[in-house]
Amino acid sequence: MPVILGLGRLMTGDARARVWTRVGLAAAALIVLQVLLLTGALPFRFQVVPVSLSAVATMCWAGAIGAAGARTRTLPATVTRLGRIIVIGLLITAGALAIGAFVTVVFDVSWAWVAGGIPGAVSWALLPAWTLMLALNPVKSSPGAQSPEPAGTSTP
Repeated sequence: MPVILGLGRLMTGDARARVWTRVGLAAAALIVLQVLLLTGALPFRFQVVPVSLSAVATMCWAGAIGAAGARTRTLPATVTRLGRIIVIGLLITAGALAIGAFVTVVFDVSWAWVAGGIPGAVSWALLPAWTLMLALNPVKSSPGAQSPEPAGTSTP
């Protein structure tokens, strides 16, 4: 969550980044759902859809915040490119899952829909790489960015 808020704060001049920051925060509900699963408070069968939607929203957030970073010139090119690749992978996944579901229903090939999930697994695996690239490459402050005040100072 600090990364979501920090990147949103760096790109305050970009309206789409503000919207995607809210989406990213909502997608962070994934963390709460995982804790509920680990503690046994919420069974797996109730988590499948919300966790899947949170994962997709998180990958969309990475792509959208990467695009905003390219527009505002705050994120390095490697981060913005990897964000685009993640989103393109999601689009390929949606198409592959649709084709796989069609083949499963029409031709009674029970495993075909699973093959559609392979690009999604690759996109999901790229998300930690995106985060790592973000951590390893310097982020520039955009002109309208809010910077935190040093400790012990206040504005009148």
